[in-house]
This record gives sequence, C-alpha cells and structure tokens, in this order.
Amino acid sequence: MKKNFFISLFFIFTQTKLFAVFIGAGAHYPDGYYLINTLTSYKAEVLTDSKGKVINNDFDLSHTQLVTQGFYYTGNLVYLVTIPLERKELGLFESTKYGLGDSYLGIGYFLPINSINILPILQVKFPLGNFNKNDQNNIGTGTYSVHPELYINKMFPSFMLDASIEYTINFTNGETNIKMGNRLNLETVFAYIYSTDIMFGPSILYTHSKHQKLNGNSIHGTNTHNLFIGADILYSINKKTKLIFNLMKDTQSKNSPKGTTSSFLFIYSF
Repeated sequence: MKKNFFISLFFIFTQTKLFAVFIGAGAHYPDGYYLINTLTSYKAEVLTDSKGKVINNDFDLSHTQLVTQGFYYTGNLVYLVTIPLERKELGLFESTKYGLGDSYLGIGYFLPINSINILPILQVKFPLGNFNKNDQNNIGTGTYSVHPELYINKMFPSFMLDASIEYTINFTNGETNIKMGNRLNLETVFAYIYSTDIMFGPSILYTHSKHQKLNGNSIHGTNTHNLFIGADILYSINKKTKLIFNLMKDTQSKNSPKGTTSSFLFIYSF
C-alpha cells in the first residue's frame, strides 16, 4: 500500500489540469489569429486517499502556470498551439521547480450546424517539460499523450452555454515503465449575458482517471476523482480584447490534492 501511494503521489504532480472551458470557448470566431494568455494558480493544503479522506494536512502544493495559446481560425478549421511556463512548489518535500511545461499542438473542425457550435478537436501533448524519475516534484510528465476533445457552444436570448468533453490517452513513461491512468474531463460554464460587455455564471469541472499501470499491470488504488465548482466572469474591453476571471474550488477529491484554482485570461484577436 505504501509503495502504491508513493507511485501515485509521484505522478499526481504532473497532471494538473489546464482548464479548457471558459465563456465563449467553443464559439465560432471570425477568420484570423487569436492569442490567449492565461495565468492560473492552484493551491492545495491537503492530500486525500482513495476514499476521499484527508491523509496529509501539510501537503502545501502551489502550482502556477502562465499559459500562452495561439489559435488560427479559417473557415471551419481551427489550429492551436499551447506553451506553458510553470512554477511548482511542494512544501511536503521542500521542493520548488520552474520552467517550460509540456506543450500541445492541435487541430479542430466546426461541424456544419447552424443552430449550435460543435467543435471536435484533437491535441497531442509533447513532453517538453523537465522530468526526473528520482524526483517527487516534476514540471513535465516525461511522456506523450493524445487528447480527443469535443466543445459545444450555444447562444440563448440571455445566456451562453459552453461545455467540453475531453479524454486523455496517456502513454507509458520509458524511464519508469509507469503509465498514468487515462482521464476523462467534463466541464461546463453557463453564463448570463448582463450586457454586450459583461457576462458571468457558474462553472463545473468533473475529472476521473483510471488506475495507473506499472510494467503493464494495474496499480490498485491509484485512480483519481475530482469535482470542482466555481464561477466565471467576462469583460470585453473592446471588440479585440477580452478579460475573463475564473475561480473554482475542489469539492470532492479522491487520491489527489484538494484545493482551489483561480485563472485570469487575456484574449486578444489580431
């Protein structure tokens, strides 16, 4: 049990979710280039076990990401690249790491439906972040992964709905022979259109990952589960620039840190 716990702990630090859905995330924007800079801060004081019980009150995890995303819209196609800079502090092991994180390339296609925006996307993660198999605290994962995603965006007279389904397919780490469990993310935000410049509403994220594997064998008790609940607010400075703030709290946690995440997005269209 102790061995399994530390194997699970070893990889928890490399799977912090880059929150994908925000107000208007799945909208079909006009052709052109778009830049999104996101500053995300995740803080967790406690660590939970497979039953959701707190097993460490002094976990003290602080993970900050400055994520740059570039988008190019042309017709129904979308091309995207994601490059994060990260700082990860783990008080439990008195360890602080910072540097370039794992990066992503993706392509999407809007289905030709008029009443609703439906955008399938396929992203591939490249292990550019630093990884050391002997270190409990890592910026990178040391492995590739594939991310099929589906975004949905629907406008109502006074509301906007954005939702996403993402499935992460992880590959085996060649240095450790450990494969992180594949993960399902379900995320949505339902925003009230207060004015042409201001929107706000509740947001929910559910994540679930399967057991990790060592040398092809499942490691019992290493699956994870989280339910985040929070809110988003959007302010349009002008037609080219938008600001979004997101705050979410982990209300249910199993086999993972339990904390709060906040994100500030700067969206600019060229």
